[in-house]
Amino acid sequence: MHLVDNQTLTEKGQQTRQRILDAATELFHQDGYEQTTLREIAFAADCSTGLVYHYFSSKEQIAQALYLDLGEALADFNLPTSRLDERYYALMVARLEQFAANRETVAALFAAAMKPQSTVAFTGDEQWYDPMMQIIMTVTTKAIDAPQDQQAEHMSNTLYAIYLLITLFWLYDRTPHQRTTHKLLKFMSELLRMLRPMLLMPMFSGAIAKLSEIVQDVFGSSLQADPTRLPQSGLD
Repeated sequence: MHLVDNQTLTEKGQQTRQRILDAATELFHQDGYEQTTLREIAFAADCSTGLVYHYFSSKEQIAQALYLDLGEALADFNLPTSRLDERYYALMVARLEQFAANRETVAALFAAAMKPQSTVAFTGDEQWYDPMMQIIMTVTTKAIDAPQDQQAEHMSNTLYAIYLLITLFWLYDRTPHQRTTHKLLKFMSELLRMLRPMLLMPMFSGAIAKLSEIVQDVFGSSLQADPTRLPQSGLD
């Protein structure tokens, strides 16, 4: 599914695109994703429905654009120089806080991605690039206990898959403030800390490599981290 590249737009075009996204975010939060129409988004953004279609071919595409913008905004998040488990935990806490203000959008995007015929998918579509992959790669390679060489790529692929699974768990979590998800996240952080030294063992590092290959088969080019797609950030 093709998305208009914000960087290729004129300043006026960028402002119009952002106005549409801001209107969609407000309506998704206020009325719910399913109840919101493109016509209502256009009215709230003070533009024609045709102009909305110029930037976004569907409501799903608006949800995807909002998700991508959230990921790029997260690139400015400051992380301490510390162990991988601590950096990944801090990143995920920040991500869930970010998602909390956009729950309808995130839920709609993940629901759409799980439909077999949907144009939204966390897969190897050359038009799809998830900024979270590059962020997780940076979190991994800049840790004080960073895995070496290809191990870092394998670990990043695995952590990206875990990120998606935790997000799904968070969406289903009905406990107050999704506290059970935060318990799960804390547990995953502790588990990662215990398992990190085992990467020195060929048997364990081989298992991570095999898991990474499995993840790669599903997500394909989405996992091709591209530093040029993100600004310099505090993640380093």
